[in-house]
Amino acid sequence: MGRKKLQKSKSVKVFEHDGQHWTIIHSDNLSAWIVPFNVRIKAAGGAVKKVDLDFTKSKEFSILAI
Repeated sequence: MGRKKLQKSKSVKVFEHDGQHWTIIHSDNLSAWIVPFNVRIKAAGGAVKKVDLDFTKSKEFSILAI
């Protein structure tokens, strides 16, 4: 098995929590699914984490563009 390739994005919404950057990959009325985001290489990848939608709304978002 090979290593999965990370996909780069032109712009993405990112928030920071406890020194780690996260981006939302999916959300519904109650929950959001987030993945780690590497700001240095502008790529998302890693384990998916389910959080309450209120958690993401309480954080400040910033848009990163290449």
